[in-house]
Amino acid sequence: MNVGLEDFNAAKEMTRYLLSMGHQKIAFFSLTEGGDLLERRYIDSERYAGYKEAMEEAKLSAGLWHNLSFYGGGEKEAVPFIL
Repeated sequence: MNVGLEDFNAAKEMTRYLLSMGHQKIAFFSLTEGGDLLERRYIDSERYAGYKEAMEEAKLSAGLWHNLSFYGGGEKEAVPFIL
């Protein structure tokens, strides 16, 4: 599956795979920030929507959309979510 062409479905499928492997705490990171971008249908918003739907189908709470910008210190903010 090409993530670039099937953003929603690819993210949903990847999240389902992680869930099938027993993972329940799955974070969503991108180089853009969420918020109003969810309303504008950016590529990352499609990916977040797929991730969120898969988490909700599994009766789990989807996490927040985390910005992983390497130009503003975002990588430091991400560390607690990765560990």
